[in-house]
Amino acid sequence: MGFRTARKLYQIEFEAGHDLHGLEIVCKSTTLGERLDYIENQPGDGSTAAERIRYEAEFFLKNVTDWNLEDEGGERLPITYKAYHDAIPFEWHRPLIAAYVERMLGNKVSEGTEKKSGSGEHTETTPGTEASLPMETLP
Repeated sequence: MGFRTARKLYQIEFEAGHDLHGLEIVCKSTTLGERLDYIENQPGDGSTAAERIRYEAEFFLKNVTDWNLEDEGGERLPITYKAYHDAIPFEWHRPLIAAYVERMLGNKVSEGTEKKSGSGEHTETTPGTEASLPMETLP
């Protein structure tokens, strides 16, 4: 029996007080190949800002598996570029993309785990292993 790969799902939510609080989006992880293709095919320096934003949004939407986004009338919107294009205010695009990348890459540091160990010493959140090492002399 072999090892089967499985895409990880990421829940994107926004904290109370944020303009996007209440919006919930579920995204699947990307494969190495998808990520490399994304990087290799990004619009270059000669492209317009619109081309770069569209490319970014389309990649994001390919990985969205669920959302609770509704139109102004309360109708649930399909997960399509057209729905995103027509319903998402421009100022929401950057926070959505940033949250997706942050969540997928694990860049967000949980509170209390941001302490770093300097020169091999341990901190309160990264206890040393010396306490678990046996200290008696072996025969």
